[in-house]
Amino acid sequence: MGCVLRIDGDFDPEPILRRAGRREKADGWRRGAARPTSGLRIVVSDAPFDDLAAQVAEAVEFLGAEQETLREIMEGAGVESGVLDFGVAQRALPAFFLRFPARLVELAGRARLGFEVSLYAVSGLGGAAGPDPAPDPAPDGGRGGP
Repeated sequence: MGCVLRIDGDFDPEPILRRAGRREKADGWRRGAARPTSGLRIVVSDAPFDDLAAQVAEAVEFLGAEQETLREIMEGAGVESGVLDFGVAQRALPAFFLRFPARLVELAGRARLGFEVSLYAVSGLGGAAGPDPAPDPAPDGGRGGP
């Protein structure tokens, strides 16, 4: 799975899920024996682990469209945290760099959302066995250029 929005706290997720975009790709849970908090999860991007650029583009689109709703949700009673979790392929490389564009950071900040990167071990492209090409997740190779 690509990018997922997760919101946690002590709240009823059902009213929030009714207001949030992409309801067909969302689920929620209540605090209980199996979970220490209530929360919800919305799939923001279905792009694969090896396509961070697509995940970022879809996240920018989602945040732009849902900015007001997300801000209201994050300011709601009982909401403790919200993160955009980007799932990224982890390959056996000597170094790995990820960069997020300023527009994504700006929109996430306005909605009071943090970032998380979840690394998933894969081999080859799309998880197939074989040699790993060096990824280029950012236009400048992730070196922080202009």
